[in-house]
Amino acid sequence: MTSGLRCIFGSMIAKHIIVHGRVQGVGYRYHTLLSAQKNTISGWVQNNEDGTVEIMALGTKSDMEAFLLNCKTGPNHGRVDKMDVAEAAVSTFTSFKIIR
Repeated sequence: MTSGLRCIFGSMIAKHIIVHGRVQGVGYRYHTLLSAQKNTISGWVQNNEDGTVEIMALGTKSDMEAFLLNCKTGPNHGRVDKMDVAEAAVSTFTSFKIIR
């Protein structure tokens, strides 16, 4: 059983993302939630006080690539100027949540 878990987590990657632009008050977090559900990504998204949106995401490499592309696009009324994407430690998330 442990080797099976190691195999599953071994294929997972985690990203910590800060999104800059017109990303608050435009449905960006909900857009991110829908994209995460579509791409089998777990983790969370939140608004930050400085006007950015912060995301912690966990998924396979191919799912993460599709998710990041959707994050760069954003919702129709939003505008993504820049995304800071960093590798993160793999954590265990059971779903994707809007936390703030």
